[in-house]
Amino acid sequence: MPSTYPSLICGFLSLMAWAAEPTPVATHPRQAPLLALQAFDGRIYAQPAQSNHGVDIFSYSPDALEWRRELALPDVRAGRHYRLLDARLILPIAGGYCASAGNGAWERVELPDAADLLFEDATLHEGRFFLAGGGPDGACVAWRDGDGPWKIEKLWEQATRFSPRAVTFLQTPRHLSLLASRHPKDPPRTFIAEWGAWYLLHYVPKGSDRGFLFDALPRPLPVLNALAPGSALPRNPQALISRAVRWGNDQLLYLIAIGDGTMIDEQGGLYLADLATGDPQTGTTFFGKRLAGMELARDIKVVDGWCHLLLAANTARTGSIVRSRDLETWETLYAGDFAAPPLSLAILDGVCHVGLDNGTLLRLEP
Repeated sequence: MPSTYPSLICGFLSLMAWAAEPTPVATHPRQAPLLALQAFDGRIYAQPAQSNHGVDIFSYSPDALEWRRELALPDVRAGRHYRLLDARLILPIAGGYCASAGNGAWERVELPDAADLLFEDATLHEGRFFLAGGGPDGACVAWRDGDGPWKIEKLWEQATRFSPRAVTFLQTPRHLSLLASRHPKDPPRTFIAEWGAWYLLHYVPKGSDRGFLFDALPRPLPVLNALAPGSALPRNPQALISRAVRWGNDQLLYLIAIGDGTMIDEQGGLYLADLATGDPQTGTTFFGKRLAGMELARDIKVVDGWCHLLLAANTARTGSIVRSRDLETWETLYAGDFAAPPLSLAILDGVCHVGLDNGTLLRLEP
């Protein structure tokens, strides 16, 4: 198994590890794995706690040194991640989304005719607000201009395509793409191997030649190979883009997660992608390249021009936190043991926090 220590992963890492050990500050009330963390308004939000009874939103306050439940949504399912959009924290849910402008206050927005749709991601692009998800009949995108009426584009109505769910937006200021699962209604076993497990659909503001808001070339495998070369994404329906964040003006950083995000694709790692035009099989799309030595990247946070990474092998209780301003020279903030496998990272007021598999939140003292 590859080492989790950056000094062994990449010879160019600077071993300036902080001396202090991570300090446990609070345990999630559900003791659920902290699969994802999001800093917002002086608090840290855990991935929504889903149960058979609904969804709970918990935040950690460094002032109170405890987790607090800010919102309970009975009999509701939610997407896996928050999005920071226009100074608001957005959580996609079944039938719509929840939004907070801070102070622990939340507003629930329900879309018309969308009760049976589970939305999984949200974004803003060129004045439009988008939600991606799916329902009993397959994948869809809901969108609106400003305060205008909501519209829903049904991806399952596109010719020759069937997608159960639209999962993740990939976005730069001049381009928006959508990752949607690819699954024919009665697939032969060889279908995914030959054609790919996902669609990467590109946003066309005025509609494509076929009249679709999100469209792409009919054969997705070359595009997926360009997006995440060497990873499990192209042919594994359980692998998906994770932790996608913007780097600079027109580049993206992202990882490949497996399933619910507890596991990472260790053959993938950290990708840096540019928008470019390839051959006729790919067209204009995102071309990703793996950053050497970062195969164990598990979470990414970009704050104040710094790229922070949490590195840890699947199920390992050792790991490291590194950061860089140029993605070439890396400073090690911590390398060592954790009480449980580390899963997620948050930066709040310049301080690193790590979420563990056992629900414990750690603070890394500078």
